Amino acid sequence: MAVDWEKTILEELDITATELSTECLIDLLTRVPALRYLSAGQQDRLDDLVLREYMERGSIKNLIALDLDRNANLSEDILSQFVRIKENTLQGLQLSGIPHLTEQFWNRVMPLLKNLK
Repeated sequence: MAVDWEKTILEELDITATELSTECLIDLLTRVPALRYLSAGQQDRLDDLVLREYMERGSIKNLIALDLDRNANLSEDILSQFVRIKENTLQGLQLSGIPHLTEQFWNRVMPLLKNLK
């Protein structure tokens, strides 16, 4: 991408249902410096690889709310990892429409999310 994402001052981004490629998602999420809110629902290509790259190479320290509605390509494992990393600062988390998230998953992560509003 030709955008100089590192110099942006974006705090909120909604890319819901935009049909971005895996490469584009990784490029965007690993380069935007200070997102506080990310809405990335209904992204067929937002999978474990993309979320892992975002967690490892992106700047998630300011992120307080994440919407991953209907992203069925994300595993319980990667979502659990994300919750463990962000458990103390996350205020909003939308994971509806992901049918393979079991009751065990919710029983495991809900106690960690003490700051949800």
